Amino acid sequence: MMARYLIERDNGAVSLAEIIDAKDAGDLDYKLGKTLFELSRDTDQINRYDREVHTFSALEAGIEGHSIIRVIGEIEDDRLPKSRYFRDAWIIKQDSVSIDMDKARAIHMDNIRRARDAKLSSLDIPWMIAMESGNEDTIASIVTQKVALRDIPQDYNLGEYSTPESLYAFWPDGLDRG
Repeated sequence: MMARYLIERDNGAVSLAEIIDAKDAGDLDYKLGKTLFELSRDTDQINRYDREVHTFSALEAGIEGHSIIRVIGEIEDDRLPKSRYFRDAWIIKQDSVSIDMDKARAIHMDNIRRARDAKLSSLDIPWMIAMESGNEDTIASIVTQKVALRDIPQDYNLGEYSTPESLYAFWPDGLDRG
């Protein structure tokens, strides 16, 4: 028996809990409760899960050393986004998950910036070698590349992408997608 549960945290973040190999409903409840207990753990690194104390309602009300967490319900794959690339932009809408496009754009730009920063770093040594050897053409070429890389966040308007798929499909030329 396998079940997947949609979980909402007190900060609005969405999590999934997959319970695999539950033998019966009682076993499923125990495994889900223990999973929620661990997912909600903040500062409490000592206490062990006790199904009599750490009930679903107690986890939802808040337990010392744990964040508030609540089960929205069981969810099927067709109610989840196909890709987990924008996982931190997931929001719960009724009994399914959609993507907050403003958060998705921020996530995508952060990923672009990381790729851009790696590319900028890779140009440092060739630039130093060109400086030491006085190769003006190479210096000028690298400076032009670095300026173009630094301008990427200003040069691209991710607001024009209205779906997660179209946003994900966009990637600046010359950057490695990690």
